[in-house]
Amino acid sequence: MEEEKGKYIMNSMAVQTIKTFGARPQIIEAVGELTKLSIELLAHVNGRKNKDSIIEEMADVIIMLDQLKIILDEYEIQKRLADSFTGGRDDGKR
Repeated sequence: MEEEKGKYIMNSMAVQTIKTFGARPQIIEAVGELTKLSIELLAHVNGRKNKDSIIEEMADVIIMLDQLKIILDEYEIQKRLADSFTGGRDDGKR
């Protein structure tokens, strides 16, 4: 029950953010957050001890992905995910 409440609150916040700032600025913000995560991951691969920074950037990316799902049509995204798990087939076999 708490998990569902948390999802509702996150979704409400995402919708409000998109309404406040607009879709285009939030897409640009998502690119920025993805870039920061990429930089932290590359630093980690190169030996930097930056687990906290990676977690922080992952959280920011997850927030932005929630917004992108709203902007870009979550149904289509879920369909594409399902297709990727079945290899593009709809018979459930891999």
